[in-house]
Amino acid sequence: MAAQRLLAWPKHASSEARNLVLGVLKSHNEPLSTRELFEKAVKVPTPPGANGEPLTPSAQTLRDAIPAPPYPDHPVRSLTFLKRTILETLVRTRDVKKVHIKRVLTPAEVEHRMSTMSKAQLKKTSVEALSQPVSTWMWQLVDKSATPVRVSKDKEEDAKVAFGAEVGAGEDWGHLNKRRRRVREEKVARDVKWMRKVQNAREVTNT
Repeated sequence: MAAQRLLAWPKHASSEARNLVLGVLKSHNEPLSTRELFEKAVKVPTPPGANGEPLTPSAQTLRDAIPAPPYPDHPVRSLTFLKRTILETLVRTRDVKKVHIKRVLTPAEVEHRMSTMSKAQLKKTSVEALSQPVSTWMWQLVDKSATPVRVSKDKEEDAKVAFGAEVGAGEDWGHLNKRRRRVREEKVARDVKWMRKVQNAREVTNT
């Protein structure tokens, strides 16, 4: 089924999807969670055909045979597509970044977190506990107009540790089961490796 979805739906973030997400972030002064960003993005009206290139007959046949995403005609067709494709693309192009802050989760976010927990985790966690200020990752635009800050030698090690935080490096995946945690860690490692290649290429270009 997963392979069929890849063939039936575009696997890349279209320019319409990227610009729409950037527009939502630009219109808000505060960082947004992935779910908040998704809920606001799907409310943005889009012209017909904004969801990508025309389908081939085989792709249309596959699409008709599998369950559709929540918003099949919208550039941001699902929360998963936003998180794993659009935002990851924008991180790689250094248009957006994750910021770590403390805030109170919304009721919808509390419900979502509890729905992803195991029975053992649910026994140890209450709604009241999740309603307290928690550390969380939010999305915001990268300020490209800011003057780059020269990192002193005594802070180079800290900078190296922080590299890749935008794609999840250093995050705690303890709430996931072993299989999902391994998959997530492998994916983060690949993304960090890709980011280092991009950074090295830019440094060579600028020299």
